Amino acid sequence: MQSFQQITQPQPPADAVLVKIVGTPGAPKAEVLWPATAATPGGDYLYPTDPAVAFERARDVMVNYGYPRIVIWLASPELWDEAWGNLVP
Repeated sequence: MQSFQQITQPQPPADAVLVKIVGTPGAPKAEVLWPATAATPGGDYLYPTDPAVAFERARDVMVNYGYPRIVIWLASPELWDEAWGNLVP
C-alpha cells in the first residue's frame, strides 16, 4: 500500500504533486495541483472529481514531469479513506 505525506498548506511544495481532498465524509472530491519546474510551467486539475481519478491524474503528472512524490491536503481529517493508502505526517 502506498504512503502519502499529509501537509498543512493547500499549496503544492516545490518537489511534489498535491492532491487536495475536499467535500464531506462519504462524498469526498479531490483536486490536483503541481508547481512549476524545468519540465512544466505548473498546473492543476481544479475541478472536483472522484479521489480515485485524482490519484490517477496525480501519478501521471508525477511520472511525466519527474516529481518524486505525491502529498495530500485534507479539508477535514474525516475525508481520508484508508483504501487510498497510508497517510503520514
